[in-house]
Amino acid sequence: MEKVEIVSMEEVEWTDSCFGLGGPAEICAAEPTPGWRVYLDVNGKQYQVRTNQAGTIIRITPALTSGM
Repeated sequence: MEKVEIVSMEEVEWTDSCFGLGGPAEICAAEPTPGWRVYLDVNGKQYQVRTNQAGTIIRITPALTSGM
């Protein structure tokens, strides 16, 4: 059973439409994009989730190696 805990969340303004996580083959609009940064703990592993303001577009960063 997965245990998911929201550690913290904050409202942010991303520098682009890919929430700062665009890849080399991706086109991201270079405009401020309001959204959320959410830190999760999933069974002892930490993740950072980046979203748009409505939470309808989500990107998850790899597990963090250090504290949040």
